[in-house]
Amino acid sequence: MRTTIAGLIKMSGKFYAFNVGDSRLYEVRDGRIIFQTDDHSVPYILYKASIIEKNEINTHEDRNKLLEALGNKEKIKINVYELDVEKDDVYVIATDGFWEHLYDEDFRDCVREHEEAWLSEKEKIIRMANSPEQDNYTAVVVGGIYE
Repeated sequence: MRTTIAGLIKMSGKFYAFNVGDSRLYEVRDGRIIFQTDDHSVPYILYKASIIEKNEINTHEDRNKLLEALGNKEKIKINVYELDVEKDDVYVIATDGFWEHLYDEDFRDCVREHEEAWLSEKEKIIRMANSPEQDNYTAVVVGGIYE
């Protein structure tokens, strides 16, 4: 069995994002994505090589083909990033079943004090778009980690 993971951790006074596979962490500031983890997937590699556009990742036929996953092998590549954190930043941690229905512009209204409303609104969109055989979707929105 294989799975993916993304997360946020504070260590020695610094904040870090990490991921394996195509679960993502987004850092949102003033309604803009200022940071996003890199996927370990075929379409993400195609995007980084400028073969496809970023918004094509979400619907690419190979979007579920992973290059790294937990449970895949003993030694895995874990992406780790040090974050530049500001007071009102919001963090969205999501599986591919969640983010594949969203695009960069969908994060405009993801701001501090409205995180729960944003998540609820996006869940409605995802529920309407999902078919019974759809991948699971999971997301959490975290704000106020700076305090």
